Amino acid sequence: MVSEPNEALKDNLGTAIWIDGIQKLQDLEIASFFKSPITLNEAEKYAFSLLNMAVAECRSEEGFLVSGHANLMLHSPLYRIINNKQATRGNSYIFESDEIGAFRPWTNTISLGTKFYSTFAGKTRIPFYTFNHENTHLKVFKGVYSNLSMCDEEMRDLFILSEWVCISMDLILAHDLMRANQPACFRELCRVPFNQKGQNIFTRVCNSIREVNSFANEFRQTFLSGERRSAVFDLISEETLHLHREYAENTLLIEARKIPAAMENGEALSLLEKLRTSSLTDLISELIGVQYV
Repeated sequence: MVSEPNEALKDNLGTAIWIDGIQKLQDLEIASFFKSPITLNEAEKYAFSLLNMAVAECRSEEGFLVSGHANLMLHSPLYRIINNKQATRGNSYIFESDEIGAFRPWTNTISLGTKFYSTFAGKTRIPFYTFNHENTHLKVFKGVYSNLSMCDEEMRDLFILSEWVCISMDLILAHDLMRANQPACFRELCRVPFNQKGQNIFTRVCNSIREVNSFANEFRQTFLSGERRSAVFDLISEETLHLHREYAENTLLIEARKIPAAMENGEALSLLEKLRTSSLTDLISELIGVQYV
């Protein structure tokens, strides 16, 4: 499957299979690989379908690589829906020389500054959690960033809550990786939380969907109100939350008012109400179609 078998572990495809996909291979018997497709049982068919998808997706985009992409395609239903090639077709990815980049989802463009990507052996590398976060903005919330028939306060809350969902996706990715026993990608994800002392927030809350929802709700209330809740700052710093709120209230609101409305007023108000009141996993079920219980 690679041009030079002896160099397989240096090849993107080989790495995707033998490192990212090793757990799925362990779910199959050796004999499964020699069966006729029509004789495979349902479990074998499912394992092969996920493995084939991960292999096909391991070169996720032209010009750059996504760390752990095949692993997440195998083990995270949420990640598969958000980041498969069909879902990301038409998105443009730009790597800026400044630290932050620019936020302009209404152009189907993801612009990343040096804070969010790295280069190795001449290749640009994006962490899987950054790829997922930015693609969620485009797949789920692109229409939000436009001149909706809403007051400025409602627009601000819609922006903040959309960002809340995108950040909270890391909690679900952590849950998926812990459930699938994928320590390498989980360790990489654990670089995200602001508080790196003591027990990591993902280890503390992401074993249980109930605890994920509880923490996400506390995070939402902190994000909206600006009140200080120390537990939330284990995930994201108070300064970063303040910057997000300030950006939503000023720059993003001004820019969105210049973009023709991309959602009907009733649809936008309904979305805002759901974002204000529904649990994180209920939102994922309704907006993305993946159920977590």
